[in-house]
Amino acid sequence: MLRRFFLALQFLTISPSFWKGELWPEDLGRSVAFYPLVGALIGGTIWGVAALAGNGVTLGIKAFLLLVTWVVITGALHVDGFLDSCDGLFGGMTPERRLEIMHDVHYGSFALAGGAMLFLGKYAGLQAIGTSSILLLIPVLGRWGMALSIWVFPYARKEGLGKAVKDGMCAIDLAAALLTSLLISALFGWKGLAAWVIGTASALAVGKYASAKLGGGITGDIYGAVCEVTELATLLGIAVLQ
Repeated sequence: MLRRFFLALQFLTISPSFWKGELWPEDLGRSVAFYPLVGALIGGTIWGVAALAGNGVTLGIKAFLLLVTWVVITGALHVDGFLDSCDGLFGGMTPERRLEIMHDVHYGSFALAGGAMLFLGKYAGLQAIGTSSILLLIPVLGRWGMALSIWVFPYARKEGLGKAVKDGMCAIDLAAALLTSLLISALFGWKGLAAWVIGTASALAVGKYASAKLGGGITGDIYGAVCEVTELATLLGIAVLQ
C-alpha cells in the first residue's frame, strides 16, 4: 500500500521516487486510490504559501505566487494534458483526427486560448479566496475527478500510460478515492460538500463530452483536462460561495 502512495505522489507531483523496492504491473492503477490524498498535499502546500505571504503583498501578487506554486509542484503535468485536449477536441473534425492532434507535441491556437482562459480563471479565483484554508480542498477534488473519469470512461487508445492506469484500477481504489475526497470536503462544512458536487459534476461533464468527441473513450490527456477543469470549476464555485 505504501508503495502505491509513493507511486501516486511521484506520478502527480515533481516529488522524486521514494520507493526503491519492487513495483508490480497493477500498482500504477491501484495508486489511483491515493490521488485525492496527494491532492491534499498539493493543496496544503498552496495554502501554506498563501499563509506565509500573509498581508505583506497585494491580492494580485499573492494569486500569482500561488498559481506559480500550483504549476511548479505538479510539474505542469495536467496543464499539458489540458492544452493537448483543447487542440484535439476543438481542432479536429473526426475522432481519429482529434486523437492524432492530441498526440502531437506542438500546441495550436485552441491550446493557447484555452490555457489563457484557464490561468485567468484560476488567477481570479485565487484572488477571491485569498488565504482561506479551503484552498487545500481544490486539488483534492481535481484528483478525485481524475479517479472518477478513469473508472467511468473507456480508454480510447490501445496502449499508453493511461491505459495501464485504467487496466490496473479496481472498484476498491475508486471507493477509497471517493471516501477520501468526501471526508476532506466534509471538513469544510456545506461549502466543502457543495464544492464536491461541483467538482464531481464537472469531471463527469468533461469526460462525457470528450468521450463523445473521441469515439467513445478518453485518453491520458483528457485525465489532465478533467483535473484542470474540475479545479477551475470548484475554485470559482467556492469564490462565489464566499
